[in-house]
Amino acid sequence: MIYIFGDSYAYSGKNNYDCFEYKGWHQYFEEPVKNFSVPFTGPQHSMDALNENIMKLKDNDKIIFILSYPERLNFFSSKPEQSRDIARFMLNNEYDDLPYVQLHYDNINYLYLTLKKEFEYINLKNLLYLKHISDIMKMKVFVISVPRIYYKVEYLNNSNFFHFDNIESISFNEINKYDSKMNYKNDKRINHLSEKNNKNLFNIIDSFFKEDTQQMNDFINNFETSIYEKSEIF
Repeated sequence: MIYIFGDSYAYSGKNNYDCFEYKGWHQYFEEPVKNFSVPFTGPQHSMDALNENIMKLKDNDKIIFILSYPERLNFFSSKPEQSRDIARFMLNNEYDDLPYVQLHYDNINYLYLTLKKEFEYINLKNLLYLKHISDIMKMKVFVISVPRIYYKVEYLNNSNFFHFDNIESISFNEINKYDSKMNYKNDKRINHLSEKNNKNLFNIIDSFFKEDTQQMNDFINNFETSIYEKSEIF
C-alpha cells in the first residue's frame, strides 16, 4: 500500500472548475494507494493525517509526503481555503480581501509574530521526522517539498528515503513569462503539472521504489518547461 499525504500537488479529487483531462502522477501506480491529500492545506494538516494512520502501516508499505507551506495553519475551525488565506497573510501581509483573516486578525498576527522564526525551520524538522520514520520502520519514504528547503539535506537520502526539492519551481517553469501574482486557485492543470511532467514525477518515484537510481536521476532531469501561456491554464 502507498500512503500519500499532501495538498493540491497530490490531490486525487475533482476541482470545482474546468480542468485538463489526464492522469495525476499518483494515479499511475499499480499497487493500491490511499491518498489523504487536501487542497490548500499545509504540513500541519498532513502530519496530523500521517500520525493518525501511522499505526496502520505494515511491512512493505510506502509513504509519499508533500511538504507545502508551513504557514498554512489549521486555525481554530478554519477550512482548507482559510489555511491558504492565513499563509497569504503571513507570507505577503495581504488581508484586505481575506475576511477570515480580518475576523481573527489579532490572534493570527500574534501567532505569526510568535512563530515567525520557527516557520523557517518547520519543514526541516518535518523532513527529519519523516527520515526518522523511514529509519525506525525500515520503510520507503519519498518526500516532495513545494517551496525549497534551504539547507543541505542531501545526506539524508538513501535506498529507503529520498527528498525531492521544490516541485513548485517545476510547476512555475511550465508557464511562459511566469508572474508571481498569478492566481493558482484556478489552475487547470492536474496537480499543477502538465501531463508529461505528471508522468515524469511518477517515474521518479517509481524508480526510487524499485531502487533504480540511474533511471531516477535520468527522469529528474527530464521535466519539460515553457509549455503554457498564462491564458491556457488560469
